Amino acid sequence: MNQQQVIAFATDFGSVDPCVGICEGVMYGIAPEAKVVHLNHNISPQNLNEAIFNLFISYKYFPDKTVFCFVIDPGVGSTRKAIALEFQANGKTMYLVCPDNGIATPLLNHEQVLRVVSLDNSAFHLPNTSTTFHGRDIFSPAAAQLAKGTDISNLGSALTKEGLVKLELAQPCLKDGSWQAQIIHIDRFGNLVTNLPSQKLEPPLTNWIVTKQDQSLSPIYPNFASVEIGETVAYTGSSGFIEIGVRNSNAHKALKIQLGDSLKLSKA
Repeated sequence: MNQQQVIAFATDFGSVDPCVGICEGVMYGIAPEAKVVHLNHNISPQNLNEAIFNLFISYKYFPDKTVFCFVIDPGVGSTRKAIALEFQANGKTMYLVCPDNGIATPLLNHEQVLRVVSLDNSAFHLPNTSTTFHGRDIFSPAAAQLAKGTDISNLGSALTKEGLVKLELAQPCLKDGSWQAQIIHIDRFGNLVTNLPSQKLEPPLTNWIVTKQDQSLSPIYPNFASVEIGETVAYTGSSGFIEIGVRNSNAHKALKIQLGDSLKLSKA
């Protein structure tokens, strides 16, 4: 291997059990020169929307030939397929290894998918494959093989991208000059991430006000420092979406806004 290849690893396994470490051990046993980046192992159990958000905001920042291994798998052991995709993003070729349960949705929506395979070649599985731990027995070996330089076509049967599971994600909508947005993520700080990219708003952004059920929350400001400590602030987050926060506090708790709640953005 000419350069150290990256495996970006994300799961809902958490840190209480040894599952993450076991998977990493499998990866290094196959591709000892790879670099495993632990992207996030605290995705909520079985939460596919959260997994999709983590993938969407992450993959553009990784180097060429990165292998993303996402194991959020409520259908483990069922008839759902285990898959690998080769795709292009920002002029780079990358890979995704995951269950065929919708995790690949952001790539199917936004990137050029070059090849897809079902991970059905048992020669690249661990022996005595478990029905409950495909992260160890199927996905980790596949990710390591790709990082090692194995061609994706060797891992299993070819599939079409049109046949993959694709989830319908909530989209912002423009109605009577105002945008209707939805909370799609709540981060560790309690900041509320909407599904509205700020680029959809007619500039200047400071002309827009965020409301919930006709209660004004905040105009859009450049940053947290634009308001006093304890005040609500709307802003463009690092992922490019409009977010709501409370400076030095937790907006989720303070404003009692939940995942899936709707917000309205209107011109002042």
